[in-house]
Amino acid sequence: MVLEATIICVDNSEWMRNGDFTPSRFESLKDAVNLVTGSKTQANAQSAVGLITIAGNTPSVLCTLTSDPAKILAVLHKVKLEGQNSNFAAALQVAQLALKHRSNKQQEQRIIVFVGSPIQSSSKELEQLGLRLKKNKVAVDVINFGEENREKLEAFNKAVNNDDNSHLLCLIPGGTVTDMLISSPIINSDGGTGTGGGGFEFGVDPNVDPELAMVLRLSMEEEERRKSALQAEKSKTATTGETTSTETKSTTTTSDAEMTEAKDEQQAPASNSQETKAKVENVPPSSAEKKEATMDEDDEDLKMALELSLQNEEPEPSGDMDLSAVAQDPEFIKSVIEGLPGVDVNDPSIKSVLESIAQEKKDDKKDDKQEKENK
Repeated sequence: MVLEATIICVDNSEWMRNGDFTPSRFESLKDAVNLVTGSKTQANAQSAVGLITIAGNTPSVLCTLTSDPAKILAVLHKVKLEGQNSNFAAALQVAQLALKHRSNKQQEQRIIVFVGSPIQSSSKELEQLGLRLKKNKVAVDVINFGEENREKLEAFNKAVNNDDNSHLLCLIPGGTVTDMLISSPIINSDGGTGTGGGGFEFGVDPNVDPELAMVLRLSMEEEERRKSALQAEKSKTATTGETTSTETKSTTTTSDAEMTEAKDEQQAPASNSQETKAKVENVPPSSAEKKEATMDEDDEDLKMALELSLQNEEPEPSGDMDLSAVAQDPEFIKSVIEGLPGVDVNDPSIKSVLESIAQEKKDDKKDDKQEKENK
């Protein structure tokens, strides 16, 4: 940024009480001085700013060149309105003298004048003053409240301007002074034409309010990071969803295959059992089974023969014989069987029946004997 020594000349005449600028011309002037001071000192740490009042009997130097904007603001709040007219030409001469005695000769010279009252000097006098300032390499920016003095100030600006280093800004009543100043080449060296943001990022001049500009920049960066993270999360979620869907389809296919295989395995034993059952049913009976069936038939025939013999046997006259005892007598049963046609007493099945009857009889006798002994 340009290294400058700047003298700010403020109009503190009674004309600055007018309310055509909110809240008044003088209050708007204070805000404008604050803006200019901050812009100059923050643009280059070695730049310096001074303050002069131009109304009253003579111009007064309130603050010499300094790099501390707090000093300028402290002095500005002590300024009081006085006098009916401003000493425009005299104030420029005093400002030029203050710049001539600046400590750092590397600093470029600039005067910024706020005018809110009628200028008493003629256009010719202002032109001559402008040429003298131009010769001494002093740039002058004039900020005029309203349309008064427009012709004189245009003539002065034409005379003092050197390679467009000097500017004239006529403020429009009803507007905000700081906004119009920000959008002008006086603050915006690029010559922006906007009325609110002044062509600056986020609409704030970092030279005027660096803290606000930094906060806005950090907020924007944080918002961009948040959007990037959100976008990355959405992409990751979409990728994860596709992978999960593929895995789910694969798992479903595997489960279906396993269920089908299990059903086949369950149906296979059932069909095998049915086939086995059918085979078993179709297998012809063995010889042992045939022999067992024959023995069962012989036993039934033997029982029927015994029943018939007992029914045909006439009872003793005494009537005291126990038929059950007779039926349990193996000798009697054997004699009866021998008399039956086609029955062999030596047949193993008949022998087995006779032996079982004899064994039962012996057991009965033992039971009777034991009962008698117990008595």
